[in-house]
Amino acid sequence: MASIEGRRVDDYGLPRNQAFGKFFWVGAGWGLAAITFLLFVLRGAHVFYFGHVVLRGGRVLKFAVFWMVFFLLVALFEDFLTRGYLLFTLKQDLGFWPAAGLLSCAFGAIHLRNPGETPVGILAAAAIGFFFCFTLRRTGSLWFAVGFHAAWDWGQFLFVGCSRQWVHGAGSPVRTICPRPARLADRWQRGAGGERAVPGPGRRALGPVCPKVSGGEIRRLNSP
Repeated sequence: MASIEGRRVDDYGLPRNQAFGKFFWVGAGWGLAAITFLLFVLRGAHVFYFGHVVLRGGRVLKFAVFWMVFFLLVALFEDFLTRGYLLFTLKQDLGFWPAAGLLSCAFGAIHLRNPGETPVGILAAAAIGFFFCFTLRRTGSLWFAVGFHAAWDWGQFLFVGCSRQWVHGAGSPVRTICPRPARLADRWQRGAGGERAVPGPGRRALGPVCPKVSGGEIRRLNSP
């Protein structure tokens, strides 16, 4: 399309002279900080447990590098698809912000195909998509968004042990623990184990990041 339109590929949001430069690494730092903050908030609300290490030594490094490359490719594909050429083209007719809003909604809708996705997860995807459009507007490129996106997914996989929808991935160095929000809330609201119910925001935030565990594991983790 760049050839047909007489443009450079760089014009669509990923200038090669900025590849893996300052904006990418600043975005990566933001992504890691954001997922770390979220997990500590969830841990403080007693709806997430860091679990235990299941890989050590060279295997950790091998899988960390593999998944780093994998999530980088995912970020490049998704961000260029939904905020690269399409945004550049649509903004010519709609204006930048209407086009950004439309494509952000589409980005959220793409996640409907994910098994186990929740309405809050869809809204969160749309919101982060709009945030990435904002960073494109401010920085002039998608490299911040790519860095943030890749680092968030990579950090979630390394720290949580799953990518999304409660699914553990091969090669994660940790096996974290948290119950399905609805089930845990139901148990605690009935007074199981004498624990309080999980706060509503905590239950909603858990959907995209946590694997399912049994009630017995919950009682073991909450025992003195």
